[in-house]
Amino acid sequence: MNVYKFNVKLNNSMKPKELIQELKVLASLTLTCPLCIDDTFQVLLDLVFCLLSQKSEFTKSILHEELVSILIPLVDRYQCSPKICDAFKKNYHQSPHSTIVISLFKPTIQDILRHKDCKRWPWMKTFVFEYIRALNCQSNGIESVCNFIRSVHGPVSQCPHVLLLNNLVAVCLSAINTCFSTKDVLGKKVTSLNQQQNMAANTITLDKEVAENNLDTMQVVSADVKNTYSVIIDEEKWETVVLFVEVLKEVSGFRDWLPGLACALQPGSFPSETMTNKQLTSLLYPLLERFTEDDRESVVKCLSYSWLSVYSPDRSVCEDNGKLFSKMVAALLKPGILAGKMKKFLATLAETYLQVIMMLASRENVVMIKVLREMLNIGILTDEKEKQNVVSALCSTPSGEKTFKELESHPLTKKTGPKSFTLASSSVDSDLQAAFQTGSRDNLEHLDLSSTHVTSESIDIICRLRNLRQLNLSGTNIDDKGLRILCDYLNLESLNLCETMVTNEGIACLEAMTNLKYLNLNSTEVNYCTVTNLKKNLPNLLEMNIDYTEASVWI
Repeated sequence: MNVYKFNVKLNNSMKPKELIQELKVLASLTLTCPLCIDDTFQVLLDLVFCLLSQKSEFTKSILHEELVSILIPLVDRYQCSPKICDAFKKNYHQSPHSTIVISLFKPTIQDILRHKDCKRWPWMKTFVFEYIRALNCQSNGIESVCNFIRSVHGPVSQCPHVLLLNNLVAVCLSAINTCFSTKDVLGKKVTSLNQQQNMAANTITLDKEVAENNLDTMQVVSADVKNTYSVIIDEEKWETVVLFVEVLKEVSGFRDWLPGLACALQPGSFPSETMTNKQLTSLLYPLLERFTEDDRESVVKCLSYSWLSVYSPDRSVCEDNGKLFSKMVAALLKPGILAGKMKKFLATLAETYLQVIMMLASRENVVMIKVLREMLNIGILTDEKEKQNVVSALCSTPSGEKTFKELESHPLTKKTGPKSFTLASSSVDSDLQAAFQTGSRDNLEHLDLSSTHVTSESIDIICRLRNLRQLNLSGTNIDDKGLRILCDYLNLESLNLCETMVTNEGIACLEAMTNLKYLNLNSTEVNYCTVTNLKKNLPNLLEMNIDYTEASVWI
């Protein structure tokens, strides 16, 4: 009966003041109605916004702040609907500089970001998108947006809202991708080289095949620009792209959000043609730098091969002479980041980027010199001509030549020596280094370092033993860092980690040692889940000792 009554009243209201008065009564009724049924309240809300859209000629003369102040308590209390979001979007466009509207909408937007899944409800995503754009229209511009991001995260170091990051990233990627969508941009023909040079800074160059597949939105460019195709984005859309990249940068400033952002922000998250846009890749550049500077595996591993291909020096978008490319490679080569997959990573680099790496090494790039050294050391390069080219590239610079001579003269590279070696009890790292400085150890298959004070600092020496099959580290000070490096370079058959400092996290990396037959984890921190995974992923495993561990209680 109330719905019917207000429907009649609002349809018959002819003056803005009467409409406002009826809306106040309806809002009060909605908030104090004794029926505790959400659907009832939703019907009333939908009725209000449906009538408002029908009487848009009246609402134009109503102060938007007054209208929003009446309706915002309803939206704060009950779920937004497409009609509500659509009505509020009109307020953004009509009063983008209104600080009152911004402050009134803030709790609603915060609630959506924290508790709703914007991927499931596109109108909510659009609602947040419009709100952020309205924030950017305030007097202090992007600072208002950044302050809002900080407020939704909260003052604590760990954001308690699980959905918040996913929603922010989803809104940003959707906004950027919409601006670059060929359905929303105008294809223009460039008739001269001068016109091509004067194109807007946000021009994307597409290859001929892509252009031919989109003839409905793009036109063929004249022959004097070498059959390239350009999609022009207008200034307003480019400003939107810049705004939401800035939002992503602000998000990356929170340490707890960085792993999730690095995982979500991949080249595949954008239309393929955007990765040839120098202006967009320049905007994303600081984000990728932050990923390389982080010390967590969950962040660095997200750089992967796809970002390497985008910022490779042989790509047109690379304008820093391979600086970011080198940073990404250096980050991925950090000990433990690619535990057990280092050899595979170097093999991929050799197959895809060898020429680029040699070029940078010849320019005294320390990271690339290290990469070439490891390729020679591990035996990645099988082709003799490639080996000669790599050696030539190394020897073309003083630092590279020094590195090659050190590699060539190292005792462990000479193919002679005993097959077994045991270090005396209570020995330290320096004792192991001294023992391996004299004579050759390349034929070494069994190494016993048990009951010594050897630490992870000596792992580099152990990793050079390419024929090593059995390693006893029981009672040593080896920790997770050393174990991860070990998994990068060796694939042992027998490993004893009894009473070492390794934790469950480091032991999980042993999945990479697929040749393991005997594994001793006695008196370590391994748990049941890791033991189960090791048994599942180590096909050759015959025996595993887990006495005096948490896992032994359950098995």
